[in-house]
Amino acid sequence: MERDTACSSPTAVGSDAGLGEVDEDLVLAGSTPNTDDDDEIRSIDGDVGEESGSEAGSDINSVDGDDGEMEERWVPSNTVWLDEGIHSEVLEPVRKMQITAKRCHVQRVERIKGGLPSYFPIPRVSTAFLIDLTGTECAKLTGEMDRLIADHEQESWYGATGKSDNKPQLSIFTGTKIPCRRNRQYCAGVTACERVDPSFLPIECYELDPDAFCDLVEAQINSRVQEASTVERKTTIFFQVVNTGACLARDNNGKRDGCTHFVSCSGWKPNWRDDHRSYNIPNGVDEELLIKLFESAPVEGKSLMSTCSRIVPSRVGLRASGNCKYPHNPDGSSSKMVKHKCKAYRTIFVPTDKTIRMACIIYKVGLAHSHPALPLSKPSKTAKELYRRCVEAAGIVGTTARSVEQAPSTQLILQGKSLGDVHPGLLNRRAQQKVIDKEKAKMFPKGRGLEGALALYDADQELPISERYVHGIEIHGSTKVIFTFNPTLIALIHETIQFESDGTFKRVEGEFDEYELTTWASGINSAVTIGRIYFNRKNRATYKAIYDGLQKHVGMITGQPIRFHALQKGGNIRAVGTDMELAELQGMGDSFVALNEPEHSKILDPTSEEIMKHISKICITHFKRGVHDLRSLVSNDEYNRLMNVPYLESEIAISEFTEWVKQKKSKKISDWWNHKLQAFILSGIIQCRSKMSAESWALTNSTTNINEGMHSFTNKHTGTKKSLVEAILSARKLDNEVAARLLLSKKTGILKNPANSIYDRMTRNATRHSSAARKKAEVSRLNQQIANCKKSLSDIRKQKTSRRSVREESSSSGRVPSASSSAKSARQSASPYPAPIYSESSNRKCYIATSIKF
Repeated sequence: MERDTACSSPTAVGSDAGLGEVDEDLVLAGSTPNTDDDDEIRSIDGDVGEESGSEAGSDINSVDGDDGEMEERWVPSNTVWLDEGIHSEVLEPVRKMQITAKRCHVQRVERIKGGLPSYFPIPRVSTAFLIDLTGTECAKLTGEMDRLIADHEQESWYGATGKSDNKPQLSIFTGTKIPCRRNRQYCAGVTACERVDPSFLPIECYELDPDAFCDLVEAQINSRVQEASTVERKTTIFFQVVNTGACLARDNNGKRDGCTHFVSCSGWKPNWRDDHRSYNIPNGVDEELLIKLFESAPVEGKSLMSTCSRIVPSRVGLRASGNCKYPHNPDGSSSKMVKHKCKAYRTIFVPTDKTIRMACIIYKVGLAHSHPALPLSKPSKTAKELYRRCVEAAGIVGTTARSVEQAPSTQLILQGKSLGDVHPGLLNRRAQQKVIDKEKAKMFPKGRGLEGALALYDADQELPISERYVHGIEIHGSTKVIFTFNPTLIALIHETIQFESDGTFKRVEGEFDEYELTTWASGINSAVTIGRIYFNRKNRATYKAIYDGLQKHVGMITGQPIRFHALQKGGNIRAVGTDMELAELQGMGDSFVALNEPEHSKILDPTSEEIMKHISKICITHFKRGVHDLRSLVSNDEYNRLMNVPYLESEIAISEFTEWVKQKKSKKISDWWNHKLQAFILSGIIQCRSKMSAESWALTNSTTNINEGMHSFTNKHTGTKKSLVEAILSARKLDNEVAARLLLSKKTGILKNPANSIYDRMTRNATRHSSAARKKAEVSRLNQQIANCKKSLSDIRKQKTSRRSVREESSSSGRVPSASSSAKSARQSASPYPAPIYSESSNRKCYIATSIKF
């Protein structure tokens, strides 16, 4: 006869070996398998049969010779549970009961109420745990019962699900026989440091012990507190860090270094620095102790944490495998993380009818857990579902764990509770991120990278061009460029006299960066981002592709070409504001050469450099940032001369400055100036080098402050470190809102900020500059007064010292007093002496040598 392995260990036979009792004679006789008619269990919920009542709980067949007709009732159990709200009750009178066809017997039935537990005890007598979710919040969760139990439970189990086995029929759930499957499960154990405290591992854990649980949590907190509590420990940890992993550097033959590591890889050379690992020694790390560790010399005992409390569930065992992160060994070596097996075994009986929200769990008697109950690190499915609702309400696109937590909708859904109050596992940002990633995966089936962007492009092609946002994606070899424009905003390029452009660097995570085109929209007194282009290369060819695409898409969207005042008749754009990125300027020139109209521009033989001399305006703020790096190499006057380079008025002045740089004989200053002298750069900084008209130079901005300000505006409203698709979608939402406000302002005449006209801004700038100059002058005056005071006090001290050395004639007593031996004589030595000034702190008279007015 086939053995009922659901209720016994695969290797154990006999009445004491299984989950309940096993009929050994039937097993040995090889009789035929049981049929569905063999199961005689009836309901124990008191709702079925003529004998049911408020307290009549069960009509289960007894195997103790009882006639089964005595009154049964549920009474509170003495089982301790670790979950708040979970309690249980047992069926009395206690008697041996049959679960499956004379093979699986239990001596006790315990009904769990209040939801799904995070931990289950191992009973010392054969017990059937009954779980009934009918009418509870958990009943609304999707999934089969054994899956829900696993989602809520902190222990890790593995084994066959029983879906391909024969289906025993049990009446324990509904009073009528229903097919069930048997999910046979073995405890997966834990992974722990080899130096784990023996009071934690190995142990025999039957009942759930709140005190033992608290002891483990306290020990783990204490381990984190002591992890870097001494210099020796911190040094040992740093030693372990720099010895983890391998160096990625490869030589000319493609071979990896493979050497040992210190602050830098031992293969590091002055002529081969790229990719070698290197580390700065952090504060608190003792260099002498670090050298000892590299020389395999043991460090004193304060470096040791003799025992460890690091125990992790098997579900994270692979991530935790390897070495323990805590310092245990005096030679700096890492202790190993070791897998600890557990013999606990159980069977879950699950109705095949998924509408029946019940389950029965039977543990094998005598096989306790060999490890303690671990902290609630895994959020339950109920908690994850609640958090999923928070994510959905906060908005999936661009959302982060922080934005979900801070969203007002989260407080409403959680009814004022914190995430930790809902479930401790939700305190873990990684657990939160898993829920967020799952929702994003459902929303973006094509992914959040380039494939997802292509899907957005395909969807936009179904819309009229006036409603599209992703207008083009170009791929040239390894170069990828994505063009996104709001049609209303990009049309402003035909009204502006200048637009600015630069990469944003922060908003997109991964290989792509965002290139933001901005301008000042005078009609609504506001700075506006008119286009966003995403690209993955920063070379001349890529920037040419960017501006070629800009021209193409502006023409397609607006029906008009981009027109420059200096290059084309009737052109409106007088300048393009940029920083000093050479590849950007070169690529821009390569693209705009095609716009030249010789009869208007008088440029008969156009080159990229020549074109840029007519339209380029480089940010003076970016120029001065480079000068700040030279501050320590020059005097104050020389520093001012460097800062005033943009205001040189002639080629003669430029030549004189070049000669002065040569005389300085500073390589750093020479390299800085040679960079400015190269093509495309200086013509955008100094007016006398530019071929822009005086009017255009005066009318256009000398900084890219508008562009920098719009970077900040975008980051504030959309966040940073977004995936490519989320960056595009969040920017689309923002640009649509700005476009709607622009159209409304043009329609109604009402501006978001009416006090932002050129007059208002010029007034604020003038006031700001005047105030800054006044404060600077005040600081300079006060510094001079302080210097004068110090000098005067020094002079007084010198006078007093000099007078003490002068001796008067001897008195009749033979004494020869010093001329400044008393306070009175010291005061008389100062002529004229100033009026006293009272100190507010001491209320005493203080004297200084000169009168000062503050």
